[in-house]
Amino acid sequence: MTPLLTGQDHSPRRILAHLADTGLMPSGVRSAADIVVTKCTSRNSGYLVEWVGGEAWFLKFPQSLEQAMTARHEVAVYRALSATDFHQLAPRLIHYEPSPMLLVLQGFPHTDPSDPLLISSRRSLVRAGRLLGRTLALLHDLPHGDDDPPALPPPSLRMDLPPLGLRAHLGGAASELIRLVQQDAALTGSLARCRDNWGRNGWTHGEIKWPHCLLCRAADEDTVSVVRLVDYEFAGVGDPAWDIGCVFTSYLGSWLASMPSPTAATAESMVCRSALSTRDVQEAVTALWRVYARQRGLCNDERWAVLEAALSYTVAGLLWRVLESCVTQSDLPPRAVLALQLAHNLAHRPREGARHLLGLPLT
Repeated sequence: MTPLLTGQDHSPRRILAHLADTGLMPSGVRSAADIVVTKCTSRNSGYLVEWVGGEAWFLKFPQSLEQAMTARHEVAVYRALSATDFHQLAPRLIHYEPSPMLLVLQGFPHTDPSDPLLISSRRSLVRAGRLLGRTLALLHDLPHGDDDPPALPPPSLRMDLPPLGLRAHLGGAASELIRLVQQDAALTGSLARCRDNWGRNGWTHGEIKWPHCLLCRAADEDTVSVVRLVDYEFAGVGDPAWDIGCVFTSYLGSWLASMPSPTAATAESMVCRSALSTRDVQEAVTALWRVYARQRGLCNDERWAVLEAALSYTVAGLLWRVLESCVTQSDLPPRAVLALQLAHNLAHRPREGARHLLGLPLT
């Protein structure tokens, strides 16, 4: 068998030779000229392999022990999902080599980006929100059992309780952020509720962010028809409200990113001059939430219970984004301070935040 692809040699010819020796040669491929290999940026070394006929596979090569552990978990998730109706919306596991490790997954070549900053119209943004709400409802309603892989509580839920040894590895901005979080009763209370809420209530993706949400269309169509979720390294049975919180965090993150530099403007003018308007965010979020709640059949009390948990998870997600943005900084950048204030406001007055910031109906 050809050795696992290593180093920088991931040429179409080398990948083709490896697929041939593992018995995975796609039908219709006769030479390296019949395939196109595109490197994909992610935690792992990944390559989208497309061939004549429009089909595609995604090859993932874990590069460290930690990546290998999450890849093994991901394989268990794909195998569990393959027995459900949701496998049509998630990548199909085609081949797995445990040592050296290689995952071959179904690829999705005809996709559009889901980041609101890359969507051209509000109408398309709202449509994408509806489709994502449908996909999440399908995932969260899947039957689950004790044998299914668990989703571990994300580290962001313990932002106010970091390991003692972590401080020595953090820059000044990150240390300052943790200190501010620990001194804020609204934030610590919200994080405590997150930890208390966490349970094994349903299937979750675990890491919803725009690169993991693909707007897919048929090869001969221009209109997006479904949102597929990829990268299930942190998926499993956990709290579905976490995924909803991650979606809200992603919308708010795009909104913040669309604002002009905070060094040259007040907060009010930044909001007014943002490329992604508050109305854009609110209409997309509301469309997603209405479809999600309706498809899951949530009554009014259940809607608020899920929404309340999701808002607490949104606070945790915003704080984690701030931490990631300033981990190497000596001082908190102005945009991080704005996100921190947003997290505080949402934690302090979640109902008002849901209504006025996200535009969500509370009934």
